[in-house]
Amino acid sequence: MDSRNVTSGSAGLSRVARPLSAVALGAAALALSQVATAQAPAMPRWEVGISTVGLYAPDYRGADQMRTRGLVLPYVIYRGEVLRADRDGLRAQFLKSDRVEFNFSAGLGLPVNADRNLARRGMREIDWVLEFGPAMNVKLATSDDGQHDLQLRLPVRAAFALDGGLDYVGTLFAPNLRATFRNVAWAGGTQLRVSTGPVFATADYHRFYYGVEPQFATATRPAFEPKAGYSGWDLSASAARIVGNWRLFAFSGVDIINGARFEDSPLIRRQRTWSVGFGVAYVIARSGDNVSYGD
Repeated sequence: MDSRNVTSGSAGLSRVARPLSAVALGAAALALSQVATAQAPAMPRWEVGISTVGLYAPDYRGADQMRTRGLVLPYVIYRGEVLRADRDGLRAQFLKSDRVEFNFSAGLGLPVNADRNLARRGMREIDWVLEFGPAMNVKLATSDDGQHDLQLRLPVRAAFALDGGLDYVGTLFAPNLRATFRNVAWAGGTQLRVSTGPVFATADYHRFYYGVEPQFATATRPAFEPKAGYSGWDLSASAARIVGNWRLFAFSGVDIINGARFEDSPLIRRQRTWSVGFGVAYVIARSGDNVSYGD
């Protein structure tokens, strides 16, 4: 899950970085777009507000220690012809047709305090991680009324640790299928999304989260050098609803790392981890002009 675009992602925060389902978290906190475009085809060009997000998740994928985290963040929605900041994160649409869309996407991963995690105690901290790169989205099917669709999403992102700068820590590829259900009647007009797919990453990316360098090895934590390749499977779901000036959202995800190239790392304590989160945002100001806006 994108913990993966608050993105999350995974839940659209996306699912944001992977180990904390922050793709989903990042996307939701950064911006919450319209729930049902069929209900509101004309939307303000921009909106600004404040959001509060709560997340209960493992320290990282494969960790056995869970944390409750809370964030209060400003959020921005911009519905431009090329540049967009919405529930799918920050995007620059380079090319779009009825079926295929090429854009730029980004996600955010939360830090991990090594002193608070028994498996990582004495090791380096995991910093905030910023991910960005190109993505291609292919619409595979759409309902006659446009309320439901199925997409194949193909994001490739380079990851950078925010440790006083931008330190490259690897690249990941997370192809996934995402089903969107807009204006769900039994849920009061809520928009629902479900996505699932594998994750692949470079050796550098796996090393950043699961490698154990010789100087950090102990009797119970042997040195470990992960390889590039399969990084597990993500399943995530999210819900979002607009009530006046309020944006309400929730997301959850499951990460399955059986068979991952880092499965034998001493930092792995569980083969399956899960996370859940919720949030509320309030619109403080919006533009006076509206634009036609689609998903």
